[in-house]
Amino acid sequence: MHVLVIPSWFYRHLEDPSGSFFETQASGVQELGVQVGIIYPDIRPLYEAADHWCTSIESTSRNGVDTLRKRYVNWTPRIESLILPRWVSVGLRLFDEYCGRYGKPDIIHAHCLLRAGILAHRIWQKFGIPYVITEHSSKWHNHEISKYELQISKSAAKYASALISVSESLLEELHKYLDFNQAYVIGNAVDALFLDEKVQEGNNASGLTFTNVAYLNSGKRQDLLIDAFYLAFGQDTAHVLYIVGEGPERASLERRIAEYDMQSSIKLLGMQKKKEIAKLLSRSDCFVLTSDHETFGVAIIEALACGLPVISTDCGGPSEIVNAENGIVVMKGSANAIMEAMLAMHKKIHVGHYQKKRIREGCRKNFSKQSVGSKLLHVYQNALQ
Repeated sequence: MHVLVIPSWFYRHLEDPSGSFFETQASGVQELGVQVGIIYPDIRPLYEAADHWCTSIESTSRNGVDTLRKRYVNWTPRIESLILPRWVSVGLRLFDEYCGRYGKPDIIHAHCLLRAGILAHRIWQKFGIPYVITEHSSKWHNHEISKYELQISKSAAKYASALISVSESLLEELHKYLDFNQAYVIGNAVDALFLDEKVQEGNNASGLTFTNVAYLNSGKRQDLLIDAFYLAFGQDTAHVLYIVGEGPERASLERRIAEYDMQSSIKLLGMQKKKEIAKLLSRSDCFVLTSDHETFGVAIIEALACGLPVISTDCGGPSEIVNAENGIVVMKGSANAIMEAMLAMHKKIHVGHYQKKRIREGCRKNFSKQSVGSKLLHVYQNALQ
């Protein structure tokens, strides 16, 4: 079997965590004896025009997966009806180049209906190659799909051999908008880097380390996390809160920390490499996610892979991952609810309620690239029958 993967977004460099799980997932399928490749039309903003004025197709190979990428500059306003046609055109050129180098695939796996799903549908129209689509986008949860996007998504979904959702909650939303043949729920795969990090048992419950890894925007609600930490432990505390990430809310969060005079116990660490995130998680006691909406929660499975119990808001996909053995789910949008969960977590850790190695093995069973790869192979085989 030969599978071609098309992501709608992808990492820009090896230390960029954005979309790296697509390659992790593809590698898991490749390890099952399947030929797997990736093509990606790498659209860049106008301010990067000097660096990407005229670039050739780039070829890389990592973990047995061959990838072709074409960088190009978007000259149009940020309107999808203007951006998509060229993205698809570049994607078709990449597809032709890929087939010339590696042969024609048996099936295409597109990640997200918008862009990749549309390209896969176009390839099916031209060459008859079946395709499946995994949907990740929170646009469906947040009801942010435009009429144009909905119209083109309906055709791509209708003719897909299967539609895969990363969570049951997202699948419920997709049913409200789309008609599709066969549906599956398969989560994302966790990078083996996190599963390989040494689990540190017996951390000090008198001074816990809470960690959050997320983009700093209003939807991730780090403002509530800071409020909750202050309400739970006050200014004079041995506990520490680390927040990893960058984004438009950073200045506002810095002011909030200063208002509470908690600069010594709440740290904004900025962007970190995956290796550094894995090391930080292994030294932490609890991971906290405070988002309003998440279709899945890659940061959560990375924390679980390091053996951490998790506090998560009831915000979609994470509620299907976090359970009594690995954490606590709380009402979203409430600093008091997060505060109470932090205090409960302190007590549970103090009495040894959570077993880090058991948490890791549960994550490995459900979200390792081997586990996810096996589930995807079953979908591909069904689609090709």
